[in-house]
Amino acid sequence: MFGRFSDSYKTEKKYDYWDQSIENFEKGDYFLSFANFFEYLADDHSSNVSYAQDDDQLTFTILQGSKNYGICHKPYHKGRR
Repeated sequence: MFGRFSDSYKTEKKYDYWDQSIENFEKGDYFLSFANFFEYLADDHSSNVSYAQDDDQLTFTILQGSKNYGICHKPYHKGRR
């Protein structure tokens, strides 16, 4: 979805967000995991990613080229897909 260019110029801090995302997901802290993942994806020079948590929902928008991805995601539960 994002292509190789989006990963070519990540800072060390961005990779820390990636690692934190995985750690939080494995701990079951899914909202924080997604927040870290979105911070990893976000371009520091544009507004390509936005997200907000409201109670048990996470709303986000990801802009990639001419595409606009947005979903309202309820918490992930192990065993349910």
